[in-house]
Amino acid sequence: MGVNRSAYCCRHTYITNMLKKGVPAYIIAKNCGTSVKMISDTYDSNTVSAYKNILIQDLYT
Repeated sequence: MGVNRSAYCCRHTYITNMLKKGVPAYIIAKNCGTSVKMISDTYDSNTVSAYKNILIQDLYT
């Protein structure tokens, strides 16, 4: 019944979604018990890539 998800998978999705919504990294870090540096090193590239894809789609629609 559905796909098994790990706690890490849920955490990764949560952090990525919060960054996409514009929530400051220091708030996410405090909420998740981690550092801003870890979020910056791990997730910012994902967010930048996602924004690029959205902008590219907007150019062609």
